[in-house]
Amino acid sequence: LRSVNNRYLDCGVKLPRLYAFCEDAVKQAVKQSVTRGKVDVFVTVNLTQSSDVKIGLNRPVLEGYLAAMRAIADDYPVRDDVSVSSLSRLPEVFTVEKAEQELISMLAAGLISTELLKPVDFTDETHRALAEWLLSGKPAGAYVEGVQDEAERQKIMQALNYAPLPADREKALEEAEECLRTIQYNRDSQRSEQIKQQINSASAEQKAEMYRRMAAMWDHED
Repeated sequence: LRSVNNRYLDCGVKLPRLYAFCEDAVKQAVKQSVTRGKVDVFVTVNLTQSSDVKIGLNRPVLEGYLAAMRAIADDYPVRDDVSVSSLSRLPEVFTVEKAEQELISMLAAGLISTELLKPVDFTDETHRALAEWLLSGKPAGAYVEGVQDEAERQKIMQALNYAPLPADREKALEEAEECLRTIQYNRDSQRSEQIKQQINSASAEQKAEMYRRMAAMWDHED
């Protein structure tokens, strides 16, 4: 709450988008206790404690830290005592997977065009289903009402209420493109890791066949 003196009651309410229908009820509650003044009511909904928030490794940052630490150990007379515990305390090593949440939130708010996105852009099944709904032009609230599972509902609400949102469409477009690049990078990284594991576990003959196929693919691209 924030208030200043005023001759009449002027109440403003800021709610998450999905709770916009509660605005009149909040104003009526304020009127029951306040008769004059400019009153601003800000409501936030914290879903992080009850939601299934995914934590991932920011591999490029982590690998940068490791390379720098190895260079220090090689060039200076210090003990090389890098551990998982020490790495985990460095900034930006862990990232909450938020790119898809931000895209959905901007889409629900009408800040980005439906032509920019495709459901296939979303790797999380919950996000993909919600994106399909929003891209069809249907309201987010109707989708939430149809979800029976509470954990699923909380995950959807977290995505729809991602904050802060860009101030205008131009900024939203820039952020959306950055989110798409992040999603694509994660997808490429996962695919590269899968290929690496396949190669490491393959027999000598299988490896030779894999290399032959990759060489043929590169020759074809050239």
